[in-house]
Amino acid sequence: PSLMLPALSLLRPLRTYSFCTLLMPPPQKWIVIDNGFNAKVCKSNGLLTTGPNAVVIRRSKGGEVRTAHDEILKSSLGTGNLYWLRATTKGFLSDVQLEAEVWSSFLSSDDKKSTAVVTSPILSPPDVIYGLLDLSFENFAFAGVHVVPPQLLSLIYFCHKPKAFSSIPAEGSTKIAPPSLTGVIVDFGSTCTYIISYFKGEMISKSLRRVPVGGQTLTGHIQLTLARRNPYIEVSNTVAEAIKERACFVAPEVSSEVKRRKCMGRDERKQNRAIYSLPDGHAIGDPKGFLVPKDKLDLIDTNSVSFVNLDHELYTVPEMLFHPESDTLGGITEGITESINSCPKTIRPELWSSVIATGGGCRLRGLMDRLYTSLRSAAPSVFPVVLYFPSQHADQTAVRGGVAALHEASFRSHLPKQISASSWSSVRGNRTTAVDLINETWTGLPLGDSDSSD
Repeated sequence: PSLMLPALSLLRPLRTYSFCTLLMPPPQKWIVIDNGFNAKVCKSNGLLTTGPNAVVIRRSKGGEVRTAHDEILKSSLGTGNLYWLRATTKGFLSDVQLEAEVWSSFLSSDDKKSTAVVTSPILSPPDVIYGLLDLSFENFAFAGVHVVPPQLLSLIYFCHKPKAFSSIPAEGSTKIAPPSLTGVIVDFGSTCTYIISYFKGEMISKSLRRVPVGGQTLTGHIQLTLARRNPYIEVSNTVAEAIKERACFVAPEVSSEVKRRKCMGRDERKQNRAIYSLPDGHAIGDPKGFLVPKDKLDLIDTNSVSFVNLDHELYTVPEMLFHPESDTLGGITEGITESINSCPKTIRPELWSSVIATGGGCRLRGLMDRLYTSLRSAAPSVFPVVLYFPSQHADQTAVRGGVAALHEASFRSHLPKQISASSWSSVRGNRTTAVDLINETWTGLPLGDSDSSD
């Protein structure tokens, strides 16, 4: 019998959702941890929980309140008195003890002896995997661990549930072939964007490309741009991220957008302006501020330090995804094209027809339309191009793919080899032997591939 759980209902402030699976969970306990910028954890009880992969500290008159959850955002009078301690540096695990504190907020003693699927960035060196395994076995006593690149899990989720993805052109969603675990994954991360091609579940290592622009890169540039314009206003990282998500967009063509705005008359320019209200320090309202509605623009004092006028940064900052600041670096279109062209010629048509975008960046307004247009121009005219992206919960594809992999043998066979608690305890004291074990099981390192001309 199948296990039917209520779909995605909000249960408590820590953004806990019920998660549907198609098959009964395996007899043993299991857990999936997407250890990214925000941690996503799904257990064998079917609940998916998300929260910041950080320890949050709030300063107050009575001292500091330290927690690994963002529940204090609900009661805080603003976000200026909050700061985060992260266990990762540029996405890679760097502080095992701090990460253990974060995981403790998601896990309990009931999770011991679970079979775990844990993600780590695709270029993780052995020392990072070593720390992750040591954390899993020594602190939380897992029975076995699969350490998996999140891009593979996102591909598994796409093949497991293709109807959860939209496509451009729209008719592409009706022409999805039987799952073959073949496609190009474009993973919009927090610090960078990874592009990697898979063929029948196997990573083509020569196809790996890394664009050094991610969500936090864009957030930082919004902060910098606003600080230059008005040095008297300080926009926190949290508020800048909210501005990015609520107001920024990707223009179909930047030069045309600049010309269009220059040609606007006074009244038209006034109607098309964007003003963001900063948090006022009171419990009433959104602690991240809000975008002022169009019909309220004439009622506010735009010279007040409580409001920020948004102009060209609305579309020039997201443009960094296509044109990074360095002239020597290509954007995501060049990265996808190079990734596909590095693969054998016989599979390139199939890759062009299965470009799969994942990650929170997919939610950026206009990004998917612009990406498809640029890919259509870059691809050979004889090849169909189809771009897929999650219809919702774009940042949860990896954790959902991990659940699918544990429940279906056809997907489970493509996971990296599981490391058991007994095998880890036998090599833990010998660093060299432990690294050899990691190199045998970790599939995220680009160790070379066959000639791409084959």
